[in-house]
Amino acid sequence: MSTTFLPGGQFAFPRSYLEGFYVRHEPGTFTWDGELLQFVVGVPPNALCKVYFDPRFVTWSSNRWTLDHTVTNATYTTIPGGSTFPLPFYLQWMIPPDRSAPHLLIDTSYGTLYDYIELPIAPDGYWLPRPLS
Repeated sequence: MSTTFLPGGQFAFPRSYLEGFYVRHEPGTFTWDGELLQFVVGVPPNALCKVYFDPRFVTWSSNRWTLDHTVTNATYTTIPGGSTFPLPFYLQWMIPPDRSAPHLLIDTSYGTLYDYIELPIAPDGYWLPRPLS
């Protein structure tokens, strides 16, 4: 995995503050299954990109995470050919231009489209004080 973290790999944040992912990609295939993000880069080298997230991170929690522990693996596989290599990409803590809550930007420096993936939020009542006994 060849990741550049912005502001840095040890940047820590509460998962509860994160609204979702903000993904830069090209038109076409773009999928999210709850742990695996896949998209195609259609310029040389044409490739299927895969970014795997730690399932404990994807599930909502009030835990703190650092950027370097959110992604467990990231690869690209050339099309055609099938050779697999570490995926160079940026993972950045940011607030997108049209949102008011933080997101993680996943950016391979290819593509002109940006899409959102919303992550699970706190369960109802989580932020309310406990009832007095």
